[in-house]
Amino acid sequence: ERTRGHQKKLLYRSFPPRCQKIFFNNEVVADWNRLPQSLIDSPNMCVFKSRLDL
Repeated sequence: ERTRGHQKKLLYRSFPPRCQKIFFNNEVVADWNRLPQSLIDSPNMCVFKSRLDL
């Protein structure tokens, strides 16, 4: 299958308006889905952080 970006995309969830003030999940999901495949495939957290800072 062809997908845009990486293959580990997260899905958006909708929350009731009163909960949207508390949760920021959709903002995090949007940022995660924009990351390149090379960053997602990092072997460990240290490599992920160093690649993220570049």
